[in-house]
Amino acid sequence: MNMLIRTGVILATIPLLSFAPKPSSAAELIRVSVFDVDATPPLGSPLAYTTHKERVASLRLKGIILQGDARPIVLVAVDWIGIANGANDRFREVIADAVGTDIDRVSVHVLHQHDAPFVDFGAEEILEAEGLGGKTFNVGWVNDFLHQVGEAAKAAAAAARNVTHVGLGMAPVKEVASNRRILGPDGKVKHVRYTACADPEVRAYPEGLIDPQLRSISFYDDDELLSVITYYATHPQSYYRLDKAHPDFPGMAREARQQLMDVPHIHFNGAGGNIGAGKYNDGSTANRAVLAAKVADGMRRAFEKSTRFEVSADDLDWNVETVTLPPADHLIEEKLVSLIKNDDASFGQRDVAARQLAFLRRCQAEAPIDLGCLTLGNARILHMPGELFVEYQLAAQRLRPDLFVAMAAYGEYGPCYIGAEASYPQGGYETSEIASYVHPSVERTLMPAIARLLDVDPDSVEPLGDMFHEYTPAPKPNIVFIMADDLGYGDLGCYGQTMIQTPHIDELAGEGTRFTQCYAGSSVCAPSRCCLMTGLHNGHSRIRDNIPHGTFLRDEDVTLAEIARAAGYRTGAIGKWSLGVHGSEGKPLDQGFDDWFGHLDQDQAHFYYPDYLWRNDRIQLLPKNRAEKKQDYTHDLFTEHALQFIEESVGQPFLLYLAYTVPHFSDYSNKTPESHIVPSDEPYTNRDWPQVEKNYAAMVTRMDRDVGRIMQQLKEAGVSENTVVFFTSDNGPNANTIHDPAFFKCGGPLRGFKRDMYEGGIRVPMIARWPGHVPSGETSDQVWAFWDVLPTLAELVGVTPPVGIDGISMMPTLLGQLQEQEHEHLYWDYGHSRTNFQQAVRLGNWKGVRRSQDQPLELYDLANDIGETSDVATGHPDVVEHIKQIIEESFVPTENYPITSRQTGNQ
Repeated sequence: MNMLIRTGVILATIPLLSFAPKPSSAAELIRVSVFDVDATPPLGSPLAYTTHKERVASLRLKGIILQGDARPIVLVAVDWIGIANGANDRFREVIADAVGTDIDRVSVHVLHQHDAPFVDFGAEEILEAEGLGGKTFNVGWVNDFLHQVGEAAKAAAAAARNVTHVGLGMAPVKEVASNRRILGPDGKVKHVRYTACADPEVRAYPEGLIDPQLRSISFYDDDELLSVITYYATHPQSYYRLDKAHPDFPGMAREARQQLMDVPHIHFNGAGGNIGAGKYNDGSTANRAVLAAKVADGMRRAFEKSTRFEVSADDLDWNVETVTLPPADHLIEEKLVSLIKNDDASFGQRDVAARQLAFLRRCQAEAPIDLGCLTLGNARILHMPGELFVEYQLAAQRLRPDLFVAMAAYGEYGPCYIGAEASYPQGGYETSEIASYVHPSVERTLMPAIARLLDVDPDSVEPLGDMFHEYTPAPKPNIVFIMADDLGYGDLGCYGQTMIQTPHIDELAGEGTRFTQCYAGSSVCAPSRCCLMTGLHNGHSRIRDNIPHGTFLRDEDVTLAEIARAAGYRTGAIGKWSLGVHGSEGKPLDQGFDDWFGHLDQDQAHFYYPDYLWRNDRIQLLPKNRAEKKQDYTHDLFTEHALQFIEESVGQPFLLYLAYTVPHFSDYSNKTPESHIVPSDEPYTNRDWPQVEKNYAAMVTRMDRDVGRIMQQLKEAGVSENTVVFFTSDNGPNANTIHDPAFFKCGGPLRGFKRDMYEGGIRVPMIARWPGHVPSGETSDQVWAFWDVLPTLAELVGVTPPVGIDGISMMPTLLGQLQEQEHEHLYWDYGHSRTNFQQAVRLGNWKGVRRSQDQPLELYDLANDIGETSDVATGHPDVVEHIKQIIEESFVPTENYPITSRQTGNQ
């Protein structure tokens, strides 16, 4: 597996967090207090783009003060567009004096709402010298406001509350953020998708590179919630220039949550310089409330998903890196001064020149900018200047995947936009001379400082352009691969079933392509799954039967999960694994999966009400299944975890391998007190069927229901159109139980069952859906097998598959195109002794079956005898000999699987 290096996966799960030991009664506690000041300027005051003429809402300044065993830390968020060049420092000085702390322990940020003031003391001083003072903001009111802020902070510091617990959580915000920069084939910015975008063509481009996660920190005194802070990266304006100061949709969401929770809520904007709402916002006034509701819902879910930890002052810290940013080459003092003094220039031109000159002079004076990092146990919250591109935020999270990392940008606003170095040659508004006042090399200043704040070696940091391949117009599709256990070829309505209801899977087939000649990897569970994962057929694969022999996947095996992860996918496996137990190299986490939940052990997977499941590398106990309770049905748990995985993965490509354990039917499965192996036999309760068949049908229909839930989750997450969904079964129906597969004709027209080499044991349903790519409502008779899945997915995600595999890519078939590369033959075997070792070969429409090493080869013509009722071997000796030769060449014996046909005389 080491041959594939994991690249670019942005994990959306909260790391395992460890705070300081539980504080003793003598340990010092963290103390918290908040302050909230009306930041709305008087009517008639300048706003960033217009004049404040009608008050319809309040702008707020919200601050939180954290006190431990050092001087206070103060974090402030203001509903303004920018505070720059001396103004930000002045805010920090006033607050620091008020609470008795150092200026470098105060961080002031804006949310960047556009119907709000822009306060730049340096630019104001320059403009005032030209007789243009007071036109950009209400100077007198701002000075009075600063006094109010200081008084509010001072009062808050004196009213601090003890903090005993902190909650950390995150959740994706759906259909709000999208990348503003759309690249063309030449690598240059083709379109800028501003935060309000009326062009349907531009809105139709994918979201692009974003951080969809909203992060939440909550503070408690025992069980009493004291306050909440949230972080989310996007430009915050839905529309503006209406002469009305307004906090826009992030402020509306924050205030709605504060009113609902009845505790102070402070919200910070993340690194959203190249992020906006343009994909989901046409600029209509109605959209402001819609966007606010979506952000508020993300705040709610992040809070509800929070994990609480006990804390003490030992868990609190604040670190600072001081930097001087390099000014852009286009900032030339003589030209800027000339423009400012030019009476023929517009005030807007002179105002921008004054801001640029103020920032240039700050850089020339080597006036530092403080980058702060709040430490709260295993949480790290970075406080940064300017309109940072989202790459900085994502890179910080990638540098420390073991930590809960959030970012507040839009601090010192002097530099304006701060792009990644690779983004400047691409063009576009955000890196233009009017928007970005820093040199492209600014990344080389900021990223090492961020690394040091996160305790990472700065020399190990890659350039952002190498870490992220951004804004691709054709995003990699998500992949959901759902596999049932022992589901027969004829168990689904779309494959001819008339007694068992499967409406959602039938709908899936109607929206995609149904394959009639797809084959499992084997006629039993574990080897079939091994073929799927590795791209090798039975004769070459590591696991060839259900008897473990200590044979599991090894480190050198390359799985389809590793293929996906190498392409930047987040990977999750849920359900039945069977390819490696705890302590082996075959565990899912060692085979390319980032997230794992389910049964490791082949035998344990036969129980629907077990005492425990595996959650990553730890046992998750199921106390509701103790004794006779039997309340946690594993199938339901698998579905819930799959829904959660999809929700948490939105915003990055993901692979979900959902290996259900139904409808595997076993006599020794533990049961409910009512002797059921399914929570309910609805909708078949009143059918005049044996109870065991009601149970079987109910399992299939319950699975069908949950396939529908998975599809609905994809739609609600906005990723249904760009997700490839596969549905299949690991092998044929099981005839070795009290359930009778003949009752429902589970095998359809096929002969044989699980463990057989006849079609009924290895031919399985296979459905693929990908709107706009996989033809809808089609049926394909393409012959393929599980070992083709790995190379198919490799082509899908853009990774070269390993050499030496048996599979071939079926992408042309999936896309409804001519499949130029075909299998000459397919090979299977199963068994662990001379008398039960079976082998089969499909050669065109010929099918050869050897039921044991002591029996002759049978031959069937599948084109005319799909039920394999007539053995025609005697009439086609040349075909028989050809198939025998294929068997000889296809089976490679191993230490655990030494049987060869040569040992038996090749009958």
